[in-house]
Amino acid sequence: MANGVVRCGWCGLLVLFTGCVAPFAIKVDGGITQTKPIEAAVRADLSPYNSPDPFLPVVLPGTKGQKRVAIIELDGLLVQDSLVGLGSQGSNPVVVFHEKLQAAEADPLVEGVVLRINSPGGTVSASEIVAGEVRRFRERTSKMVVAHILETGTGGAYLVASASNRITASPSALVGGVGVVFPVVLLEKMLDIFSLADQSIKAGEHIDMGTAIRKMEPQEREMMEVMAREHHERFKSAVTLNRKIAEKLLDGRVMTATMAQAGGFVDEICTLNDAIALAAGQMGKDGSSPKEVEVVLYRKGLETARSVYDTLPNQPLQATALPLSIPGLDRTRQGGFWYLWMSDPTLTRMTGK
Repeated sequence: MANGVVRCGWCGLLVLFTGCVAPFAIKVDGGITQTKPIEAAVRADLSPYNSPDPFLPVVLPGTKGQKRVAIIELDGLLVQDSLVGLGSQGSNPVVVFHEKLQAAEADPLVEGVVLRINSPGGTVSASEIVAGEVRRFRERTSKMVVAHILETGTGGAYLVASASNRITASPSALVGGVGVVFPVVLLEKMLDIFSLADQSIKAGEHIDMGTAIRKMEPQEREMMEVMAREHHERFKSAVTLNRKIAEKLLDGRVMTATMAQAGGFVDEICTLNDAIALAAGQMGKDGSSPKEVEVVLYRKGLETARSVYDTLPNQPLQATALPLSIPGLDRTRQGGFWYLWMSDPTLTRMTGK
């Protein structure tokens, strides 16, 4: 019987683990042999979330009606970086969000969008990019955008939420974190223990300020604080553009949903289904599924969506083998300031969670 090419993620993993770069096929009897190039097929299977295919609407079971509401997820750390690696299905969250928003804009059936948020925030740049995308989407389409904070909506994730028409939150959600952090620890003593010494060659007295291998000088700390305050002021201005929030509450604090509602951070405390109804122009707060509303999520290829809470895997396998996390150490890919509720973004970024 003739050989047949098998397209599957496992086959791609087999190539990677064995170090084989030659294309291959699998015989019916289980043997492996070389065949014509199938590199593109193997790559697509190794990271299906990075497929060049467009996002298409997947209608959730049990939802139907003349009105359509699209759910766009904002899960995990918000960075302008691809969360990819061996076996990973993660992609650049900024790119994915942008593509899904474009799909909702191009769909004439979509009357409203729900931003389903579960994120502690992210980098200053990525957060501002995504928030700007939401504002421009509203201006171009006039479609209703409701941000629903499912569990955590802090830092840059709250900045994105503040760009929507209305903000809702689950009763147990954590909200706020309007602040800026530049995470870094001092590893000078640890380097001494391992007899390691920095011999970097530099020109410019402060080019290495904020490094983890030497103590920050008072002048350098002052310069970093000036930059952090500038980012913070811009963060506060964006949040209060359409929301009345007391200055004292914009100090980076995180609060419960009820506290957030009292402080003006949240408009309503309700369920995700209520947020969907609100986006569809229906008012109901019984927690039940919206009536006569078709709900869609955007997926690629064989990706499925069966529930309003549906998520996609976004964790490189190699991250589980490296439990060590040192705040601010990994600056080769994601350095700088963060709109983030947590002091340690390193491990979070690596795992994609």
